[in-house]
Amino acid sequence: MNFLCSCCKRRITNDNQKRHLIEGAGIHNIGYHLAWMECSKEELSLPVNKRQWLHTNQVPIVGEKRILKVTAPFDEEIGDTFTTIFEPWQMFLNGWDSAESPDDIGKACAVLCRFEEVLCADDFSAIIYATVLKTIPFDQLYKVIPETVTDERFYEEFGDGQEVWTEYEDKHRLYRTWNAQGDVSQMQLIYTDDRGIRHEVLTSWYSMHDDFYYFGNTVNKPLETRESEVASKYSFLEKETDNREKSEARIAYLEQKYGIVFPDILKDLYSRTDGSGMRTCYLEIDDYGYEVYELVTLEDEDGGFEWLVDSIYRAEPMNRYIPADWYPLAEDEGGDHFFWSSKTQQVYYVFHEEIDDKILIADSIEEFIEMLNDSVDMLPPEPVRSVVQANGCQWDITEQWDSCVINRCVNKDSLKEVTVPSELNGKPVISIGDNAFANDPVSLCRVIETLIMPDTIHRIGNFFFKGCIYLRHIKMPAELESIGNEAFRGASGLETLAIGDKCISIGNLFCADALSLRTVSIGAGIRFIGDYTFYNTPSMVGFCCNGELRSLGHGSFWMNKWADSQIFRPDAEMLRFCRNNSLLYRYVKQNPPIRIFFDDTVRYVFEHAFGGDAWNSGNGITDIYFPGADTIGAQAFKKVPYATVHLSASRMEASYGSDYEYTIASLCVPAKVVFDLP
Repeated sequence: MNFLCSCCKRRITNDNQKRHLIEGAGIHNIGYHLAWMECSKEELSLPVNKRQWLHTNQVPIVGEKRILKVTAPFDEEIGDTFTTIFEPWQMFLNGWDSAESPDDIGKACAVLCRFEEVLCADDFSAIIYATVLKTIPFDQLYKVIPETVTDERFYEEFGDGQEVWTEYEDKHRLYRTWNAQGDVSQMQLIYTDDRGIRHEVLTSWYSMHDDFYYFGNTVNKPLETRESEVASKYSFLEKETDNREKSEARIAYLEQKYGIVFPDILKDLYSRTDGSGMRTCYLEIDDYGYEVYELVTLEDEDGGFEWLVDSIYRAEPMNRYIPADWYPLAEDEGGDHFFWSSKTQQVYYVFHEEIDDKILIADSIEEFIEMLNDSVDMLPPEPVRSVVQANGCQWDITEQWDSCVINRCVNKDSLKEVTVPSELNGKPVISIGDNAFANDPVSLCRVIETLIMPDTIHRIGNFFFKGCIYLRHIKMPAELESIGNEAFRGASGLETLAIGDKCISIGNLFCADALSLRTVSIGAGIRFIGDYTFYNTPSMVGFCCNGELRSLGHGSFWMNKWADSQIFRPDAEMLRFCRNNSLLYRYVKQNPPIRIFFDDTVRYVFEHAFGGDAWNSGNGITDIYFPGADTIGAQAFKKVPYATVHLSASRMEASYGSDYEYTIASLCVPAKVVFDLP
């Protein structure tokens, strides 16, 4: 099966592609650029070619039969195996900088498939079934694909002289692109391992009839060092650059502004770096570990030296805690800073949760630099599993270098009230692992009625209290940032739940089947809520969300008393919630006006917002105006087939990228869409 090119209408084949399975990896060296698709349950009864196919975020699992949209240069027959990649749809369409959460980037993987069946096809594309045979996360490619050592400098020479855009960069991953007038483009993914070695694991090349991914594991030979070349004084820098002219001008400005003198060691350091490209260093002082993640840049930008001094440490309330002679030098991965004193040259560290505790790291900046050099690429200790008795329970934990994770609680005395320790073996408890309190006959957690959790906990894993039917009360951590899937599913005795302002994401089926749950409040930080979160909660009478959601999962309020009571009233008009009522969940007004105007506080139009099962009054609506909307859910306008939806082009482009018109038009079907609002 192959296809016509949409431009030249010529049939494209892959006869010249030298494709093979990579030994040891089990994927091909060349992969296709394909789209992972799904349709709503409501459309499964329709003929395949009549369904509305949408991009999916469901990660491929080995053994699954999945749906793909294929176009030229795809050239395979039923029974053939081929390789493609999976990226969550937002990243797939708009690049990695549009990932909805850090976890999304970790879902990207190479996928080996077998072509099983054609569902529908024309000359230019097809919808097919394929079985997933193997998946390899991008972060693991360098471990399974044999290394190829080359003299070609793939990092320095990428782009062939064109302007290169960094689409995404973190400690390990660098994703870059370049293009020439849109006719030719290239992508490059480099993974930097814990030794600081760069591996080029994925590239793509796009031109007429050529749209493939190329998998590999290319590493460079070390550059030969000239005998006259002096070894770097700063081995913790990934690379040195000539930054002298820019740094001298910047330091002179900062010295004049703040009335300080930069030490010679810092002047020399910043002459060789702009603050980027530092290897992570681990320092151990008095049996406690500190991570130095990156230097503070002197550049005039958010997060830079001047911004930190003026906007953070000289402003309320931090100016009451940070001495006036302290200036930011480096930071850890959590964003806490190391400071140098303009009076004593000593280096200190301050942890934001213990702001009064100022920790002396080094007696001089020179000593701090030497500590960084000595710890280059030094990895933290391997995690250690241990069992600890505390608060009447047995705790199975994993000790990290500076914290610990609870893997399991054994409530051996059948306590009805349990307090989770804030510290075990002298290390703060920062995370609860999967199934840690889940219902099983050994742990006896099912008898717990009240659980008190410390504020040190940042993450709760999957299936946290799943099926524990006697749990009625829980104190959630104030510092909690994320909660996994099915955390309280089937916790049928739970009555109230309050989640603080730091929580950003909540997983699928979070409180599904919590039959006694009456009230839920979620703080200002929430951005992502998964599928079927409050499914089948027939007792819920109150829900408050103080955050501004960017993603609400499918079926989150199905069979939910709170939502149903507001949607199915005879006089109901709409259901909006979140901060400033920014999310439009359903519009259900009977006998609506032909033109509907929303104010600019509505930012998120949820899926089926104008398509609720019980509402059939949309045929007369001609125009709907959303001046503030920047997110549109799938089939949001399913039951207003004759309406024109008016949106802001600038807001949609900011959310969906340059091809926003196609994306939004597909989401708004069958309604028409125009981008005529400012």
